[in-house]
Amino acid sequence: MPWGDIAVGLIPSAAVLAIFWFVIRAVIRADRRERDAMAKLEREESQDK
Repeated sequence: MPWGDIAVGLIPSAAVLAIFWFVIRAVIRADRRERDAMAKLEREESQDK
């Protein structure tokens, strides 16, 4: 089996894996930023009381 055929078979899987990784990474970072913002808001609200 030539290396070209192996590469043609693996490249689409690697591309899907890369896209999945970037999407999951973006979701995790967005969740972290949201949690940080909520914690900051709760701290500010607790200081106002």
